[in-house]
Amino acid sequence: MHLIKSWGRFLLIWALILLLLGAAGCFVLYRYLGIYEVTRPDAVIAEYLSNTDAEELIRLAGDHVRLDVTEFEDAEALYSAYLDTVDLSRPLSFRAMTSQSSETQLVYLVRAGAYNLCTVVLEPDGDSPGFGRYYWKISEVRSAAITDILPSAQITVEALAGQPLALNGHPLTEDYITERDIEIPDLTPLELRMSPKPSLVRYRIGPLFGEISLTDENGTLLSPSEDSGDTELYYSTVTGNHSLKIHAPEDIELTVNGLVLGKEDISSSNYGVLEGLDAYTLDGAYQTCVYAFDGLHFQPSVSAKTSDGTELEAVKVNDSYWFFYPNDPELEEYVRLPVENFFNAYIQYTTRSFDATLFYNLISKVLPGTELHSYISITRETMAWAGSSSDDSSVSYDNFHQVSGTCFVCTARYSVDRTSKYWFDEVSTTQEGIYELAFVSTSGMWYAAGMNIISAS
Repeated sequence: MHLIKSWGRFLLIWALILLLLGAAGCFVLYRYLGIYEVTRPDAVIAEYLSNTDAEELIRLAGDHVRLDVTEFEDAEALYSAYLDTVDLSRPLSFRAMTSQSSETQLVYLVRAGAYNLCTVVLEPDGDSPGFGRYYWKISEVRSAAITDILPSAQITVEALAGQPLALNGHPLTEDYITERDIEIPDLTPLELRMSPKPSLVRYRIGPLFGEISLTDENGTLLSPSEDSGDTELYYSTVTGNHSLKIHAPEDIELTVNGLVLGKEDISSSNYGVLEGLDAYTLDGAYQTCVYAFDGLHFQPSVSAKTSDGTELEAVKVNDSYWFFYPNDPELEEYVRLPVENFFNAYIQYTTRSFDATLFYNLISKVLPGTELHSYISITRETMAWAGSSSDDSSVSYDNFHQVSGTCFVCTARYSVDRTSKYWFDEVSTTQEGIYELAFVSTSGMWYAAGMNIISAS
């Protein structure tokens, strides 16, 4: 009987212990469920999205655009362009990005319909209430990782080594070169003499997600080759159809891509504006040499200097380079007035309606018997019908060079706003030009005796 009573007491004690443990377990479970409910991150972001519209999400994400793009693209502009395609009226939804989340940072992707809209980041709000759980708060709204869903392209560019290129306005640097010293087939005789011999480099850039704009050193937009596709674009800056023409006095040293040109490279030569002025040029006459090259694979760099090493600046007109002797300031000060008197008279005569007074004022400043005198005399007939006026003009003079005691040359550049009146219309244009001029002295007076039009538009 005593044994039975002891066993009953034992069972009662264990029952009480189990009851206490069960009660404690229920309490812990109840507390865990309570903490779980108030620390659910999905509830936090669901409530946030219910109180925030798509426009506000875009505004917040626009301040934190994070896209994995190259230096040639603007991540903010790319994200903005993408959002223009999103229907913001579609219902918002979200899903956890577990691969980007951690214990103390949760990342959610928010979508508008089927479109990725933004990423919402949650971080703990205060200390943990227990059980490794956290209260959560919105810490950041940033751009969605849209580069995974945007169409993209890789580009390959073959260009002359050292040629400046820009992709979407940013310089294309050597960091993107994948191959160097690629030979150019069928080089011209001029190119074969260059040292170092021209070669190509190959660039590889991508992925690119937006518009692609590749430009050369002149800002010219380059087009991809015909064998390009939607995802692979190929460019080449070497065409084999470039031309080069250089005009320079005979004693000027010319260099093309490091190669000094010689007499064997001269295509033609003449006295230019000094033609027919032997009586005034005396022993100072010089010929202007013309160097012409066709079929070049690229547009080379050209430089020039005088015998004493003075570097000359070129007047570039399309594929032609014009070089003149450097300016002599003392000579310019001495003879500038007759140059201005002639050229101003020329501008007034050629940019206005025909006026006999303007014609005789101009022709009185030109040496009789010269081609220039004959040219201006002939224009009297062609100017008679024209009705025009000039509103504003700017003229500059340079390259004053003394040929002899009775002859000098210089250049003139002008820009004139011109209005031409016809019986059926009135047209306003800007007329520009660059001229090479020759003047001679006779009977104590300076006269214009030669004029070469370098460019006119």
